[in-house]
Amino acid sequence: MKVLIMYSGGVESTALIQHATKWGHNIDLLHVTHNRSSTNEMASAKLMGNRLFELQLIKPEIDKHLTDKHKDVVMWMSGAMMVAAKGDYQEVWHGKHSMDPGLPSIPLMTTSWNAMMKILELKTKLLAPLHEYSKRAQYDMLTPYQKSCIVSCRGGKYDAPCNKCVKCQEFKQLVEDVA
Repeated sequence: MKVLIMYSGGVESTALIQHATKWGHNIDLLHVTHNRSSTNEMASAKLMGNRLFELQLIKPEIDKHLTDKHKDVVMWMSGAMMVAAKGDYQEVWHGKHSMDPGLPSIPLMTTSWNAMMKILELKTKLLAPLHEYSKRAQYDMLTPYQKSCIVSCRGGKYDAPCNKCVKCQEFKQLVEDVA
């Protein structure tokens, strides 16, 4: 099966790579670059070794309005729809974990996705296949190399996180403190 993974550089999207590989799926990655953090996440995406699509949004006005957690879904969905329009994919995957505040948005995202796929006359499904697993469980699925590539800092640092930003705190709470 051919799968497109929306790759952010975090635990969940990296776990999707491992999950797809385990099941023998042919995968490509999509990354949306829209600020300094996502530029560094793009560097992490290149380390994964999969075919990679990058959507670059070079407009500070966009990022300024999408700073709240999960508000960037519009960029990711738009990018995934553009790549999926090629008609090469059976499924498009996005990362979620069992305690993710974005879980209630899955039905709305799926409805929007299905409407666009109908317009494009495609049957590509949008899924979050690991949403029932905790962030820690997804982290534990990863290889040591994959763990070393995770971007767990809003500053986009995977080698020296700040340990202060929201992303660092979430990573610490959901992954490190549970260990």
